[in-house]
Amino acid sequence: MQFKLFSKDMIDLVRPYLATSDTLAYEYQASYLLLWREVEDIHIAMEDDTLLIQQRASGSYLMPMGKDPRHGVDLLVEHAKEAGRPLVFASVPKEHAGIFDERFIVEDDRDDWDYIYRTEALDKLAGRRYQAKRNHISHFERDEAGYEVVELTQDMKAECLEMDAYWAQKHQTFSKAVTEERMAIEKAFDHFNELGLIGIGIRCKGELAAFTIGEIINGGKEAVIHFEKGDTSHVGIYARINQLFVHDHLQGTEYVNRQEDMGLEGLRKAKLSYHPDLMQEKVKAWLK
Repeated sequence: MQFKLFSKDMIDLVRPYLATSDTLAYEYQASYLLLWREVEDIHIAMEDDTLLIQQRASGSYLMPMGKDPRHGVDLLVEHAKEAGRPLVFASVPKEHAGIFDERFIVEDDRDDWDYIYRTEALDKLAGRRYQAKRNHISHFERDEAGYEVVELTQDMKAECLEMDAYWAQKHQTFSKAVTEERMAIEKAFDHFNELGLIGIGIRCKGELAAFTIGEIINGGKEAVIHFEKGDTSHVGIYARINQLFVHDHLQGTEYVNRQEDMGLEGLRKAKLSYHPDLMQEKVKAWLK
C-alpha cells in the first residue's frame, strides 16, 4: 500500500470517492485535503477501488471511501499490523460508525462535531433568539457608516494575511493552532479559483477589518465557512459579515457548516449563540 502526499493534481481523482461519503462533515471535501495538507501532512492511497486518507501529523485516518468502506477498514487493519503501528480513525461521521466492528473501541468526539445551521435562519436572523445578533448589526451599521463590502480575490492574499497577523497580535494569540490556520489561509488564496472558493471582506475607513472565505459543496445543498476573521474593535463586525455573506452568496443552499469548536469554551459559546439546527456528530475509533 503506497501513500502519496496529496496535491492539487489529485483533486479530480478523489472527488468521485468523496461524493460517496454522504455526510455534512467538513473533512470529506477536496478543499479540506488541500488546504490542510501541510498542517495535517495528508497522504492518500488508492487500493481496491477505495480511497484511504492518512493524516500523518495526528497519526490518524479518515473514514475510507468507496463502494465498501468496511473493506477499507480491513485494508488498513492489515496495513497497521504489517507495519507494527497503532490504527486510529478520526472525524468519522457518527452515522457511519457501523463500519467498525468488535475489533475497535469507538468513542464520541464532541470537540470535533460540526455546527450546522439553516441558511435561511442565518440570513433572516428572525425571532427573539436572534435579537442580540440584530442589535450587534444595528450597532455596527450606526458606528461604521460608510463601510465597504468587497469581493475577495487572490490578489487580496497579502492584505488578508496582514489582517490575520494583526488579529493574532491584538489577542496575544500565538498558538500552534493559529499558526496552522494561517498556513491554511495561505493555501486558500493560492488555490482560490481552482477550488471554487468565495468570500467577502469589510473595509472600515479604508482598512480591511474582516474577511470570510467559504465554499458551496455537496451539490449545492451545503455551504462551509472555511475561515472568518474580524477586528472586534468594530462592535458587531462578526454578526454583520456573517449575515452579509449568507445573504449575498449562499442563497439556494439549505445548510451552512461553520465547523467544530475544538473544545474551546469561547468558540463553543459563539457557535451555540447562532442556534445550530443540527450537529454533525463524529467519532474516533481505535484498533484494540
